[in-house]
Amino acid sequence: MAILRDRKSLRLVTAVLLGCSGLVFCHPRTTAALRQGKPFPNVELEDENGIPATLDLRNSTRALILVWATWCAPCHEALPALLHAVKALPDDRRPTLILWNIDRDRDRAKKFLVQLQLDLHETVIRFDPEGREFHRLGAPGMPATFVIVGGTIKAAFGGYQPEIQQKVIRTLNAMQPGEAPLQNP
Repeated sequence: MAILRDRKSLRLVTAVLLGCSGLVFCHPRTTAALRQGKPFPNVELEDENGIPATLDLRNSTRALILVWATWCAPCHEALPALLHAVKALPDDRRPTLILWNIDRDRDRAKKFLVQLQLDLHETVIRFDPEGREFHRLGAPGMPATFVIVGGTIKAAFGGYQPEIQQKVIRTLNAMQPGEAPLQNP
């Protein structure tokens, strides 16, 4: 398999296979860096043109991060389901949506999003080629979903089932009305 050419890719595949069970975190560093109640760490990603873009959520009021890839089958269901559910929320409860892609080929990921015909207006799209930051943080399985409030992880999920979408919406609805979403992450 082409994806298993190096140890990093093998670790990513292992994380994906182990993490698709819902709330199970599959990497030992996850308990330190990405645990519920901890601040979400700064992440060095790239914008749509490959320009470095730090994702700094320390001053964010609300954000929903979805880490995904085109090769991740559960991501194909999670992306549209979570985006539609969040966009259906009232404006005062809607978080900033951040799609964090870990594909090696940025153009392939962009084409995939176009094919899904999602409303990506007001959605932040960032890229992590080869999943370097994903590995560094020891993120949960794929897709990985984080609800961030006030810079703190309020919920984190690895894998995808419809119940996760419901839990994300419940977490967002529990926030105080009127909290403004993150500006220019």
